[in-house]
Amino acid sequence: MTLISGCLTVAAMFAPRRLPGEQVGAIGLLFSAAAALPGPKPLQVGALVLGSVYPDIEVTLSVACGSR
Repeated sequence: MTLISGCLTVAAMFAPRRLPGEQVGAIGLLFSAAAALPGPKPLQVGALVLGSVYPDIEVTLSVACGSR
């Protein structure tokens, strides 16, 4: 588990406790989108929207830095 995917997991567990009865979803772009995919189990959210998920870190960094 990466630092970002760990943070996503903690946030997905925190939100329902902070807002009981509310629906929880997540939107991920670039690094957070890629981090939402791996892990020991899926994120516990009702909806997951991912954008700009690239196949590897080199492509992700080049897009994020505007060199692609």
